[in-house]
Amino acid sequence: MAFLGLLALVVAILPLTAASAQDEEAAAYIDFDINEEIETSDALQTSILASQRAFPDGTDTVLLTTSEDGADALAAGVLANDGALLYYNSDDGVQDAHVDEITRLGATDVIIIGGEERIDADVETALTDMGLNVTRLAGDERISTANEVLEYAEANRDDFNETASHLSRAFGTDDNSQTAFADAVGLGAWDAQGGAGTVLAPSDAEVLSPEYPTTEYFTEVNPENETIVPIGGEAAVPADVVDYLTGEPAEQTAGDRVENEDANNRAGTAIAINEARGLDASDLDGIVVVDAFADNFFIDAYASSALAGNNNYAVVVSNGDSLSPETAEWLGSPAFAQNDGTTTVICMPKTSGEACEEAVSATGGDPEDIENVSLDSEETPAENAGVIISTGVDTYDYQPDDGSDVVTVTYANDDQNVFFVDGTQATYAVFAGQIGAGDRIEVEVDDAGTPDDDSDDITTHRLTNVDAAETGTIGNVNTAAGTFEIIEPVSGATISAGAIDYTAECDLFQVNGGVVIAAQFEAALNEGDVFETSEDAAGNVTCNIMDNTVSGAVSVVDTVTPDTDTFMVGNLGDDFAGTNDDTFVASKAKFDAGDLVINVDGEPITDYDDFADVLSDGDQAEYSRANDTETISLTNGLPTTVSGQAIDDIDASDGFDIATNPGTETAPDPQATDRFIVNGILGTEADFAAAYSAGDSVSYTPADAAGGTPATYTLSDQDLAGEVGATDTVAKTYEVLSSEGDVVLDTVIYDAFAPAERYFVDGEEVDVTEFETALDDIAAGDAEGDIVVTDGALAREHRLTVTEV
Repeated sequence: MAFLGLLALVVAILPLTAASAQDEEAAAYIDFDINEEIETSDALQTSILASQRAFPDGTDTVLLTTSEDGADALAAGVLANDGALLYYNSDDGVQDAHVDEITRLGATDVIIIGGEERIDADVETALTDMGLNVTRLAGDERISTANEVLEYAEANRDDFNETASHLSRAFGTDDNSQTAFADAVGLGAWDAQGGAGTVLAPSDAEVLSPEYPTTEYFTEVNPENETIVPIGGEAAVPADVVDYLTGEPAEQTAGDRVENEDANNRAGTAIAINEARGLDASDLDGIVVVDAFADNFFIDAYASSALAGNNNYAVVVSNGDSLSPETAEWLGSPAFAQNDGTTTVICMPKTSGEACEEAVSATGGDPEDIENVSLDSEETPAENAGVIISTGVDTYDYQPDDGSDVVTVTYANDDQNVFFVDGTQATYAVFAGQIGAGDRIEVEVDDAGTPDDDSDDITTHRLTNVDAAETGTIGNVNTAAGTFEIIEPVSGATISAGAIDYTAECDLFQVNGGVVIAAQFEAALNEGDVFETSEDAAGNVTCNIMDNTVSGAVSVVDTVTPDTDTFMVGNLGDDFAGTNDDTFVASKAKFDAGDLVINVDGEPITDYDDFADVLSDGDQAEYSRANDTETISLTNGLPTTVSGQAIDDIDASDGFDIATNPGTETAPDPQATDRFIVNGILGTEADFAAAYSAGDSVSYTPADAAGGTPATYTLSDQDLAGEVGATDTVAKTYEVLSSEGDVVLDTVIYDAFAPAERYFVDGEEVDVTEFETALDDIAAGDAEGDIVVTDGALAREHRLTVTEV
């Protein structure tokens, strides 16, 4: 088949909508920028910016490829017709931005392109745990990986061109690996648009053989392929490589090379690819500008495959602060002037601002109209700041802005505490008199006293008074009484002055901005909704609720009561109909009456037991209520294991605390039917309790109802070891701290062990007096200490290592 025949075939399946699109939509001038203030990698930002523009309404499929090399991203082009490419770097791992963009897209499927050396198996597991369908396409090296992609496209893309393919360079030179992609800047867009994929070929025909993966594509993967179209000049795809593939066993017909004979370089080849796609300067919806001379330019080139390919946009090349001469000549043709100012211009992040302005001017646009677009900066929560959720005598709890665990702070009327109220320094009495739930607090701890001695730290408490909330996140609904409260949305703590009587305070009602009657308003109420009010000139109060879904990890409270299950989602839970403000309530009675709809792992259930039998800690759940019907969507997950160091407990058989470094978690009361592993051996609850001691390595995994596994407790004997905390040589005690130093594992009475105690300081055995001298030095702040406590049959040893401060 001659090249013109292939071109006719490709053009026949292109979305030729340029004229109509130009008539209906004004041109846009977009300059994508990298936001240096966020942690998201530059490559991932680039792919997200392109994804957001290419798929504003989302898509089912995400293509995950490495940003460390361009071969897999080039191969992905044939799947970019309906797949959003996101880059991944093994040094950065899965970032929040990956999850956010997958969620925005509404994707259900992720195709990982490349082997585990680029994207490891843990990533695949993490995506599967998100409820996504994950497929990996990988070969032993880049050429066979490209073959895997093409085989997948043949099976899954309806308009895949199985009789023709592009032949592109697989490898760069020894001193510049990126030359592999120099002539393929716009090739991913062509693959996305036309459905003919790219086969990668070596630059040396001598390596070719019947077993070579390039050959195997035509003989084994897709024997229907008849025509190959070399991309770029002979420096990219040598003539002898083409000659080999046109002979046995591949037996391909070579189409005309896609090259620019007047400018045989990457910019000229990009123009040639545009023209082979059926695009010319007189009829363009838009252009995507890629600096193909920048480091790792392939990141911009292949992130734009869907954006350019699916929108009939040409891909053109810039070089530093200007367009390449070939691009400038193509855009400056007389024919292009007829399309004055109606061509969208999108400049990828590596393209300079000057080159972007030149491209806009060349298309007849005004550079003043360029919009700089970047990902939003992530607001960094203030450290040690949040909303106060409860107060007591000389103590308060606050929910940190970063969503971490609630923090308890104790204060006193002494020189170690400094108070501010609304920006002004205040006395203890003023601070204690004004602090309340819903106020904001920022806590600063200054280690201004003796290093490593918390007793003389200076803590500054900065209080900002906030009026009791009258609007915000709804919680503690009681439709029987016609009330609800306003809560802090993470902890669930009440921050309103009390219950809000919506039957008395509201004259008019809305749900999601639409007018409803009071009964409809009440039928939509649930914890997690957002409440707002407005008042008209006549004094009528309109109450509006915005429906929200509560989502998060499940904590089961009760699955014992017959046909009733109570649970929390995150820290939230509420029975809307009554005074139970702690848990959501599911019951067979509500389910059978049609007042409760339940989905398990994405499928609606018809038998309540199908939910009750699998509900367990560690699952993910969503809860919402509308039209007096509750909906629970449960996704079974593996229970989260809590592990760390054992904290002293007289009787571990009734539950115990674990130092998780940092923080603590509580393992619940073990049951005889649970699973106990002690020092690697399956044992009983009594074995576990007998072996338990402070400092041991312990873990707790909740039962997994869906998997049919009981709760599991593990223990490995360890010596009690850690930094020395507070000491008291009068009471004969010292504290041993956790690895993180934030939790006391045990307070050791160092003269109470029978039959004997032995003491060591820096490796030498000493008497108790010398040992206490070292403890006193630690207490005074003159030294720091680490200790290991070893129980023996004849004596307990205290091995203290001291470092002078």
